[in-house]
Amino acid sequence: MITIIQKYTWTFGQNNCGCGGQIGQVTRCRTDGIEFWVRENITGIDSFLISSAERHGEKEGLGKVRASRQVLDLLCHPLYWDHVAELVHDHDPLHRPVIHNARFNKAFVKEIMSTQ
Repeated sequence: MITIIQKYTWTFGQNNCGCGGQIGQVTRCRTDGIEFWVRENITGIDSFLISSAERHGEKEGLGKVRASRQVLDLLCHPLYWDHVAELVHDHDPLHRPVIHNARFNKAFVKEIMSTQ
């Protein structure tokens, strides 16, 4: 069982203008005494190569497109990574891939926490 401790938002992309960028979510969680962080992230295909309907579906969480760009970044102790990644994947309604992203680290999490 995964317990959600707190949710944070973060803006990425063209956040220097009111109409640009996207808002993602970072979630602080715990399971069996293991604390970890999950970040919704968009990767892979350039956003200009997908239709507006696909982009809207991704933003609204309406479903997974065939060539889905959505992934979940996981930050946790390396000893528990495989176990926690499987739990996160199983609990995600879209069953998105769970990956390790070197840019999603403790420094990133501290920055997100300090801005909210």
